[in-house]
Amino acid sequence: KLHYDGSKVAVGNIANALLYKGDSRSLIENAVGGSGNDTLTGNDAANTLKGGVGNDRLAGGNGDDVLDGGMGTDTVVFSGLRSNYSVSKLSDGSFQVTDLRSGTPDGKDSVCGTEWFQFSDKTYSLADISGSAAAPQSLTLTGTDSSDTLSGDVGNDKLYGKGGNDKLDGLEGNDILIGGAGRDYLSGGAGFDYASYATATAGVLADLMYASKNSSDAYGDTYSSIEGLIGSNHGDSLRGSDAANVIRGGTGNDSLSGRGGNDVLRGDGGADVLSGGAGADVFDFNSIKDSMPSAPDTIRDFVSGADHIDLRTIDANSKLSGDQAFVFIGSKAFSGQAGQLKFSSSVLSGDINGDKVADFQIKVSGVSALATGDFYL
Repeated sequence: KLHYDGSKVAVGNIANALLYKGDSRSLIENAVGGSGNDTLTGNDAANTLKGGVGNDRLAGGNGDDVLDGGMGTDTVVFSGLRSNYSVSKLSDGSFQVTDLRSGTPDGKDSVCGTEWFQFSDKTYSLADISGSAAAPQSLTLTGTDSSDTLSGDVGNDKLYGKGGNDKLDGLEGNDILIGGAGRDYLSGGAGFDYASYATATAGVLADLMYASKNSSDAYGDTYSSIEGLIGSNHGDSLRGSDAANVIRGGTGNDSLSGRGGNDVLRGDGGADVLSGGAGADVFDFNSIKDSMPSAPDTIRDFVSGADHIDLRTIDANSKLSGDQAFVFIGSKAFSGQAGQLKFSSSVLSGDINGDKVADFQIKVSGVSALATGDFYL
């Protein structure tokens, strides 16, 4: 049991330090395990979790946490893929683990006294994380116009099947699998893996949930452990699954659907239609060319307060060096200041040079107002 004694420090075999039914007494920032095998889970605050003796599991959650496994064989747990984090070894022997995802849900944690680092795709030993293990090599393998079997390794591999009915297996790492023509079997393995149709000569329909509906270069393709889709330079229809997907459209006029899960959708060039589906989705725009006023993208199911529009990689002020952030001004008219972002009549507009004319526009259907919190600026 967790007892409150006024000190905001909990000691013993503690399950978590989460807020319970709004009771401020449960806002425990710090927890210390006992002599057993403890599981300590932090909350949104900056927690200090110490496992003590025993084989413990520590998960900081949101916030910038200090995670100290102590004695025993201990594991720190993170919610994302290994590729979502940067890991740095500090001069005192501890590690700084920084979440690189939008919103940094796991924060920036300081880790010491632990033997295992568990991510959603793989658990790494201390030797793997510290760099004393051999670095994985990334492979680029290309098949023939016949039916080939290509297998990657532990690195981030690119496998090109070309023609024929190919079998591509990425194994470990974050891989890109391009089957090409033919009925291909694309297996990503561990990591965050993409099925890519970048070489297709016509638009494709690629569906991670119902592959039987696939067409063009995707016709007959089947998927295993594929989390992402990359389209062609033509008009594609790309559909995700109920998992967390990343879907990129290419330069054509594409239709992207994330379905369930917390998805990231990026139309790239062309006038694209983006539907996140269920989950907290991110609509990612990396350039003003991704959604020009002459051919704007349309977001069909944006949910304010849950979904986000990511504009961080667009320089909001072309008159200054570096990468400037936008300033959201609501529905007001542009005032002639570069970097202003406004939303009016279901259209999001950005002015990057201060001429009071929109340099990019995004249609957001069914939404009457947006707030600053709806953006990653």
